[in-house]
Amino acid sequence: TQHRLTSLIDELRCEFGADLERLGQQQDTQSSELVILGRSVSTLGYDVTKVLSTVHGLKTQEESSQLATLGLKAQSQSSELAAFGLSVSALAGDISKLRAAVDASTAQDHSSQVA
Repeated sequence: TQHRLTSLIDELRCEFGADLERLGQQQDTQSSELVILGRSVSTLGYDVTKVLSTVHGLKTQEESSQLATLGLKAQSQSSELAAFGLSVSALAGDISKLRAAVDASTAQDHSSQVA
């Protein structure tokens, strides 16, 4: 019976050996494809990270530009306020001159009436 069992094992090896070998090769091929796929996913992840970094950089650049524009607007408004202040100051000077002229005229009228 041992001879018969050995013979049966040999027959099974012959019959299924080629199939098992093909199956082993398919697994090797699939393993290689998985390795390639893993590398592709890794590369894609790196590319996505670069894109996200670029987008973040653009947003930061846009925000900086908006802040610079806001700074220029504030500077412009400061200039306008300074010009307005000068106008008010000039107007106050004109009012003082006018008041002095009126006071002088009133004093002259008063002295004419006294005389």
